[in-house]
Amino acid sequence: MENKNDLTRDIFVEWETLVNICGEEEMVRSIIEVFLDEGVYTLGMIDKAVSERNTADIKLYSHRMKGTARYLGDEDFVQKCYAAELAATSGKLDDAIELTKAIRPVTEKYLTFFSRPDWEELLKQKAEL
Repeated sequence: MENKNDLTRDIFVEWETLVNICGEEEMVRSIIEVFLDEGVYTLGMIDKAVSERNTADIKLYSHRMKGTARYLGDEDFVQKCYAAELAATSGKLDDAIELTKAIRPVTEKYLTFFSRPDWEELLKQKAEL
């Protein structure tokens, strides 16, 4: 049987933070729905930019992912995206490519978690602990 604490242990998002950022619970649900669509797309575009060694697109899509991370309230995720964006902005292609590697596992973690039908319930239960 799944331990619900294990499911949220590596999710650095708090229900209260999401509601504070988004303003209300329905907006949280909408933001997560957008994240599920945009997160997959943006991650794919980061991968494409890296494979093409396209600094401008690494900057663009790292910036886009940073915006998503802000809505999630995960400052560490924001900083990972910002580091890749900043390296690309500075023309440091190899650094930017290396820094994008930190974005993928965090994005995938959130995509997996928020794809669960019970993600909201899990975050609310985590808040009660």
